[in-house]
Amino acid sequence: MLKEYWPKLIFILFLIFSFCESSLLNQCYFSGTTCIRFEKGDFEFVDTVQLTSDNVPTLKDNTSTTSTRIVLSELLSHLSFNHSWTLAALVVNAGTRTNVQWKIAPDDISEHSIEMQDPDGTTSPFSNVTVHCVDIQNYADDAKRILVVPPDYKFFFSVNGTAINCATSGVSIIPFLWDTQSRASIRGMSYFSLTECTDKCSSLLIPSLLVRFCPNFNSSNLEIRIDQVDDFTVEFSDDLLGINIQRVNKSIEFPMGIMNCTALMDNADILGENPVCLGDGENIAVKFGANPKIALKQEVKTKFSPRSAFLKNAKNAVYPNFTVSHEKEVATCSNSTKFEVKQISGNGFMPLRFEWLILNGTSDMENLASSSNERLLEIPSHHLSTKNVILVVGCNVAGKCTSSGPIKTDLVDDASVFTVSIDGKVYLNCNPHIFGFIGYEQETPASFGLHLHANPTFKQCSSKTSPKDVQYEWKLNGEGQLFDDGLKLPAYSYSVDELVNITLIARYNHEKSSYSSSTTKTIHYFGLPLLVALDCVERQAGKDHNLVVRVLAVDQNRRDSSLKYQWSCTVINGTNEGESCSLGDLNTHGEYIEIPSSKLIQNTVMNITATVSSDEQSDSSSCLVAVGATQIPTVSFFRLAEKKQNAFDYIRIQALVSSTLPTLNVTWEVVRDSQFGFFNLSSFLPNPTTIIKDVPKSDVFVSLTIPPSGTQLAAWPGLMSGKTFVIRLWASNEKGSSFADLHLLTNAPPTTGYIDISAPTNPPIALETPITFSVGDSWNDDKDDFPLTYQFGYKLHYSDNTTYEFQGSKSTVKSMQFYLPSTTGNNSEECGQRIGITGMLSVCDRLGSCSSEETGMFTIDQSENATLAAMDLISLLNTDVVNGNFMSAIAKINAINIELCTENFDQSQIDKITMLLFQSLTESSESEEFQEALKAAYSLLPVVSSDILTVLIEVLSSYRQLTFQGALPTESVRQKRSAEVVESTVKIYKATESEATDMLKVYDILIGKDKPVVDVFFLNINDFLTGFCIQLDEDSKRYMSATGGGYTEIQTQSVNVNRDGYDGKFNISGPNNLSNVCFVSRVLILKEVFQISFSAYFSSSYASWTCGSASSSTCRYVCLGTAWISNSAIADNSYLAEDLFFNYLDLSINKSVSDLHQLSLVDPISGTILTPSNGQFLYSVDIEVTNYKPINYYNCYIYSQNTGWDFRQCVPSNYAKTVQGRSFLNCNCSSTGIIGVFVTNGPAPDPLSDHNEILLTLVIDVDVTADDLSKIFTRIATLSEVDQKFVSNKNKIHFLIHFRRFVKISNKGNRTIQATLRPPYRADQKSNGLAVQAIQKAVGYQKILNVITVLNFTYSVVKRDLNGDAHARKITFNLQKTYTPQLGTDGDDYAKKWAQSMATTLQISEYRFKNYKVFFGESLIFILSFLNLFIWFSGVIYNVTITLPFTDEKKPLSAEEISLMIQEGSKYGELDFQLGDETVSVSAVADKDITMLLVMHETNSLMLALAVVLSIVLGLGTVFICGAVLVKLRTDKLIVEERRRANLNDQQFQLPPPPKYPSSTTPFHVVDQYPLRRQRNEVRQF
Repeated sequence: MLKEYWPKLIFILFLIFSFCESSLLNQCYFSGTTCIRFEKGDFEFVDTVQLTSDNVPTLKDNTSTTSTRIVLSELLSHLSFNHSWTLAALVVNAGTRTNVQWKIAPDDISEHSIEMQDPDGTTSPFSNVTVHCVDIQNYADDAKRILVVPPDYKFFFSVNGTAINCATSGVSIIPFLWDTQSRASIRGMSYFSLTECTDKCSSLLIPSLLVRFCPNFNSSNLEIRIDQVDDFTVEFSDDLLGINIQRVNKSIEFPMGIMNCTALMDNADILGENPVCLGDGENIAVKFGANPKIALKQEVKTKFSPRSAFLKNAKNAVYPNFTVSHEKEVATCSNSTKFEVKQISGNGFMPLRFEWLILNGTSDMENLASSSNERLLEIPSHHLSTKNVILVVGCNVAGKCTSSGPIKTDLVDDASVFTVSIDGKVYLNCNPHIFGFIGYEQETPASFGLHLHANPTFKQCSSKTSPKDVQYEWKLNGEGQLFDDGLKLPAYSYSVDELVNITLIARYNHEKSSYSSSTTKTIHYFGLPLLVALDCVERQAGKDHNLVVRVLAVDQNRRDSSLKYQWSCTVINGTNEGESCSLGDLNTHGEYIEIPSSKLIQNTVMNITATVSSDEQSDSSSCLVAVGATQIPTVSFFRLAEKKQNAFDYIRIQALVSSTLPTLNVTWEVVRDSQFGFFNLSSFLPNPTTIIKDVPKSDVFVSLTIPPSGTQLAAWPGLMSGKTFVIRLWASNEKGSSFADLHLLTNAPPTTGYIDISAPTNPPIALETPITFSVGDSWNDDKDDFPLTYQFGYKLHYSDNTTYEFQGSKSTVKSMQFYLPSTTGNNSEECGQRIGITGMLSVCDRLGSCSSEETGMFTIDQSENATLAAMDLISLLNTDVVNGNFMSAIAKINAINIELCTENFDQSQIDKITMLLFQSLTESSESEEFQEALKAAYSLLPVVSSDILTVLIEVLSSYRQLTFQGALPTESVRQKRSAEVVESTVKIYKATESEATDMLKVYDILIGKDKPVVDVFFLNINDFLTGFCIQLDEDSKRYMSATGGGYTEIQTQSVNVNRDGYDGKFNISGPNNLSNVCFVSRVLILKEVFQISFSAYFSSSYASWTCGSASSSTCRYVCLGTAWISNSAIADNSYLAEDLFFNYLDLSINKSVSDLHQLSLVDPISGTILTPSNGQFLYSVDIEVTNYKPINYYNCYIYSQNTGWDFRQCVPSNYAKTVQGRSFLNCNCSSTGIIGVFVTNGPAPDPLSDHNEILLTLVIDVDVTADDLSKIFTRIATLSEVDQKFVSNKNKIHFLIHFRRFVKISNKGNRTIQATLRPPYRADQKSNGLAVQAIQKAVGYQKILNVITVLNFTYSVVKRDLNGDAHARKITFNLQKTYTPQLGTDGDDYAKKWAQSMATTLQISEYRFKNYKVFFGESLIFILSFLNLFIWFSGVIYNVTITLPFTDEKKPLSAEEISLMIQEGSKYGELDFQLGDETVSVSAVADKDITMLLVMHETNSLMLALAVVLSIVLGLGTVFICGAVLVKLRTDKLIVEERRRANLNDQQFQLPPPPKYPSSTTPFHVVDQYPLRRQRNEVRQF
């Protein structure tokens, strides 16, 4: 019989000590420590056992108790997870028996001593039975038997000696499960033999506990100490979203930081998909992934211990939370009614277990409910009645259950049912076991705004739709009438404990039938506690320093409240312990208390308390201050702005440290304390100690920024949320050390859950099917952080991997409806191809900590008639406008514009909606409402009318007034180490990067629309730069930046010249920044280009400088704020251009060759912008230059609103450097402001004649070949722009014409090369002076051909070899083709034009040419034959005579030199003879083609004088003779007339014949003379 039961006992008996090493046990025993101490909440003791003050289970001292014996099973049952279990014990050790004899007995009378070996003469009925899986090394080496004690036996002891301690006198047992078979097989004490463990070993799910009974003979009480030999414990976290593993055995060291959970345990798959494991050395926090598979009592094994532990329940496990979706009214014609559990939280990502109950229902209904344990219950409608009450109970993995409360459904005979509900649920103030529904009282803080939304439904039998054109009426406490589909209750609208009853009445007309429905909701506004916090919880201060303690108090229930302060102080250590501090006449009613050093007593500890009260609330906070020796440093923290800090944000801790000695060490530390959380500071701060030398007299400002996880710091997992950390700042000098502690409480964001998506039809149709996004399961947060806000949106995915996001408004509404564009059949080159949509949801708690989630991708089918669908959607849009739901209207407009691939489907509609949206913002609107409105309207702003943009400017002004208080800075100047500081009373707003980005985008649109926003545009940039800077600390590698809509970008970063590895190089903001930032081995690396470099003077000025709003602190770093303003912003906005260049003649947008870059140095404490202006160079900055030419001259200008543009504070580099094809000019500056690069006039070039060649000589650093020479001067010509290229379009044919001025290129040896520069022969060519100047700049710009450096450059003017005669010249041009048909009868005209062209080319007067004539072949031969000169040629020749200089010629050149110039021009093809659209080909002029014109005879002065005299005499004689002839003729005529009258009969008078001249007379010819005219003065620009 016994043999039958024994195998069963073997099967269930598992001795945990098969995993225990004796060394571990002995370490636990002989250390004299307790392996585990039971807390009161761990279990409940039997009536006869109590806990002592040190949590030791002890027998009660009761007079009625006659025995100190304790029943084993009663004690061991409290160690099991299942209280229904009965445990027996396996004795491991029973002490030395020298001082204590342990005994057991089945009753209160008998006694049996515990022997580890068989007593002499004792027989055992089980001596031949073996026990498997037993390997207990704590038994003596000669132990043959093991003692098993049944659960009903009692333990007690007798004392034999006086030396009693638990390490040597305790009895240790291992509990194991005792079942029916065990009871039958074991009676009384049983000894079993030991054997080796085989493959038949079995496991049993019992705790691996070693229970030690420790004798303590004191007042007849039996003290029992229970030790656990586990290396660790594991239990659920309170939110059930993970497990917490806590180290027990101090010899085990868990890893620190984020680890791969597979490195923690082999079966990491039980933790879900992608779990997160975070260790701090002593504990490991595990956050479950999706679908974990773990349960209570489950065995958990780690790779850091051979032992395992069993999962315990959380001490304060969360209760499940859910809603039940159901219909309030059900039509009798419907097939069935569904009751579905939704929005589950508090389930730990594991399914809840549901139990449905139906009261007052039929048996079929009850059976249906009892058979369902899922979240959905569907009941046939014919089973329902109005008396039915449905309940559902949901239980989570921790055994916590929540009941839904009664659910009632009304039956309606009508086939159509119209209902309305109020969405926008907030935290419910109800029993955590019972979850409330709409209609129950709901709670929200008085400081929290609510947005409630009407949710109508219309159901006809089994079809359900969202009705359109519903009319609403809202009533608050029975008064007031609002007719929108939403109701906003702004923050602080109601007082604490005020009840607001909200009634919603909805009316709907459908097919000539009218429907009405109403619902109510009661909101209870409760008060949040008064927040009171000091700048320390514990600190040490020197006796010789005044003690200052500050308090931060926030009344969370009022926008403006009057707080009262009362300070008190008590000495808790020292000679005056318990007495009040002697505060005397100190001010104890302010926001801080300052205790003078005379009132401080060394070596005492003071408890300083601040009590703050408002009208209804009061709270206090204390700080322990230890007064130390004199001359030790003083440490004081800045107060944290919030009681709880968001763990997923940057957390900045600031402090002031002072010391009277020259050297000071400052060290940040996280205090290790079992009551608080811990993290490794070196994970993100490699060196937490700062050594400060030459300590100034003022307080030194220090700060620490704790980054969130995911900031590219591989070793930093981020802070654990929901923990309190003790941050300690040490300061030490030669006299000692002091410290201050600050408590940092982290806030966890809401747990991430799921998004439910539903549509009435499948597949959904674009612009036609409403898609509802709603909150799914698992979203939850601490109840102190409620209520939660929800923001839904969607993301469009395109085939080119780009996306477009649309975000709805934030509200407490848990669902939102969208009409979406299609994702199929929408391929468009202009708008791209959409391939899918994902839903988005962001959930935030009231402290601003947010979590977000995105759904999987789904598709939307295209409508058969998109235009018609758009028109129908516009009708719904109009309903939204009537109901005041502008956000929903804008969402519909966006969907229409995307679907129809247009920016403006309906201009008037867009203007109307945008205007109404802006008008809905009032003086009571919160800043978040402004942000949402601006973000919603952003997509419409590019297409709205100008009037709407004017309204937008007013809205932005109101928003700035709300956030920045709109005050302009008042300046006062002070100086510390040549660093000037502009003090400002402006409120510094700590804007987030997303807020700044949204605002910059809106202002960029206004700039692009040419709106007058210049002042606010610059003020906006400064506000965000200063707001960013006060969020950065000295050791922060963090960049804060924001990007606008194409015109602006800003960025801030810390500059700490005291930091190890500081090289003074940083990057600045700008588009497509070349300064790529990456993290390598935790070090920030800037690659490719460092765009700004600080000087040594900057380092000496800002290594330690006076900072702070009152100039009372010393900073060891400064914040660099930079802004990029696109040059196109100036071109697109006339107001901006006028503001920048109105008063400047030498500067304009046309001369600007760079974008504008604002560089600011900002005080990291006060946020004021510094303006250093002492003339010393602070930095050099690289500015990108567009269309850079090395021959141009550039200046760097700095602009400020006080002084305007100034080039004296910046010195540009001679040349720009090229990086990745972009040119950057270096500006070395002595002040800060807005920097721009402009083209300026260069220095006057050397006066060189434009009629001579210039010989250029270059000395280079390498030997070159003949082929290289051409390439070298081609490159020089290109850089200097001496050679000109242009495209000629003649006869509609494009010709690239390249004019070259370098000739006679040669290599003179010794690395010396030469070339001759031809004079300019075109109007667009540079003069010789400018050309030489450009060449000289070009050769110094960069290595020619990337390898050749010009070491020396010289030049000289080439003089022509002239005879020096003063004779004219005639030149004959031989045309290489016959142009007779083209010239025709216009030869003389072309001859003149060609002469004028030569004059232009040679830069001389056209009057130096005469007798220009074109001669054709035949006529020319005849003339030459007449002169007996026979020259045979083919084609045409062109003759021109070069005259001598005339008197008024400005730069007279001899005819000889001009002829040589023409000869050179013909040789190099510089002459431009045009014949229509054709260029005449002219042969090079040879020496024989130049003819000197000589005078035949040359008269002397005497002959000339004689000729003049004779000419005068002859002239006078001629006049006299002519007069005499006239007189004679007159006289003869009178005589003839008298004769005629006298002789009337005579013949008519006959005139005499003309005179006859002798044949030897020569005719007189007058020689023409060309006029002497003034040469034209031509002004040429180069």
